[in-house]
Amino acid sequence: MSDEKKKWFDMKLQSLDILVCSGNGDLSKKIMWFNRLTGVKGKAAELSHTARIYKGYLSHDLEVVESTTLNSWTLPPKKGVQRNPFEQWLDNYNGKVWAIQLDFERNKEFYDADFEFWQKHKNDRYENGILGLSELLLCEFRLDKIVRLILPKYRPLATKNPHCSELIVKFLQWHKFLSSSVIPSRFPPNVFWPDRELYKYIKLPIARPVRIK
Repeated sequence: MSDEKKKWFDMKLQSLDILVCSGNGDLSKKIMWFNRLTGVKGKAAELSHTARIYKGYLSHDLEVVESTTLNSWTLPPKKGVQRNPFEQWLDNYNGKVWAIQLDFERNKEFYDADFEFWQKHKNDRYENGILGLSELLLCEFRLDKIVRLILPKYRPLATKNPHCSELIVKFLQWHKFLSSSVIPSRFPPNVFWPDRELYKYIKLPIARPVRIK
């Protein structure tokens, strides 16, 4: 796939379009190392973060919703689930960014439901530390399958505080674009690349990633 950049304003991005990122920070590099450790290949192994486009009903302003450790460029600096102006976010993101467009009708019912979910999760803390590592291990090594051999009703760890891709999967489930049986905590950023899991499970037309930074 070409790594040639395209101007984002030519793409007509809409609410719930997905952003996938390859960051240059320390945490991003650790996630990419973990990707390779668990056998992820190609471009997918470079992915360390994901977010989504947000736009309110009748609004023309694009924003970004994400769950992250700290955005020091915001005033004041923000942690956890947050919403920020898209162009400002893009200018300040330290790394590469691809946009993935979703093809569906954004009607008033969609915007109302989207806002309701945002209200439920805004300011949730970002899941990291020991609990976040536990989710990541379960996610990548599929350890839950082994546990279920002994405890058939076991469900993988899923805390209220979402990591970045977990939040986006929950948004998609809220709008019924993903099966409710999909476990959000088991979706790391690399699943948003075309040869990975998201493209197999999503219930609407989804474009291939286009690099915008």
